Amino acid sequence: MPLFIPCPDRRKRLLIESMTPFLPSSTYDAFGDVPCCGLGGFMAWRKPQQTARVLQTLRDRVDEYSQIAENSLRNSVAKSLAATAGDGRSVAASGSHGNSDWHFYTYCASCVSQFQRLGIRQAEHLLPLILGVNETPRRGALAVANRVLGKLR
Repeated sequence: MPLFIPCPDRRKRLLIESMTPFLPSSTYDAFGDVPCCGLGGFMAWRKPQQTARVLQTLRDRVDEYSQIAENSLRNSVAKSLAATAGDGRSVAASGSHGNSDWHFYTYCASCVSQFQRLGIRQAEHLLPLILGVNETPRRGALAVANRVLGKLR
């Protein structure tokens, strides 16, 4: 399972270590060379050019992993179709399936929100997965209203 380790946990990795018992053994840091989502230390405002490079690296990595997953899906479909053809001829998977099922995870709500704002829809928060709840964060005006209501309570 691909992870984006948030910048506050990059060095000591205390949070991810505490979650390890709940994660599949195939979990890995898929974005080790991407230091931040662009929000840490007000990076987007203080260093916009560096932020642009970091985010482009992130987008490139997401595209790379999505393509690998899509190719894997196509190969899997092609093998299944060839196996069911029964007469030994190869049947190729046709059409673009897109890979809407590929996701990466992080355990920082700010990172997930930042990725969503940037159009990186494959980002999901890890905790609902660990807790077994089907929860999606509010976006746009609902998210802002939710924050305001929280402050007023």
